[in-house]
Amino acid sequence: MSQQPRRRRLEVEDSGDVAVVHFVDKKILDEQNIQMIGDDLFRLVDELGRRKILLNFGNVEFLSSAALGKLITLNRKVQAVRGKLSCATSPRRSGRCSRSPNWISCSPSCPTSSRPCRPSSPRSLVPGPQSPAAN
Repeated sequence: MSQQPRRRRLEVEDSGDVAVVHFVDKKILDEQNIQMIGDDLFRLVDELGRRKILLNFGNVEFLSSAALGKLITLNRKVQAVRGKLSCATSPRRSGRCSRSPNWISCSPSCPTSSRPCRPSSPRSLVPGPQSPAAN
């Protein structure tokens, strides 16, 4: 009996020394999917040695508290290697981003990504101002 191939939950794009992570799912609620996402995110730091990670939440509509727990763990791993974890969201969702934990640096755009956060609205990608949490 062969196992079905695992569906990818993340797309990772390299932009220089930054790993830009795009979430495939709009709703990140299922425990099994959250576990796979966590494993893939942790692998970026633990096995691939990535120190700068930008999480693009442009496609995400809902995120469970269990998924937030994975992000907290990811932040601890990134801090342990003296790295930086940032996030980006689409401009129409920037209000949600402002309620994110203070350990996440949020921006309404994806300054290092070749893909816009809002696929329906292509625009030039220029670095935005850093939030106070980034310092």
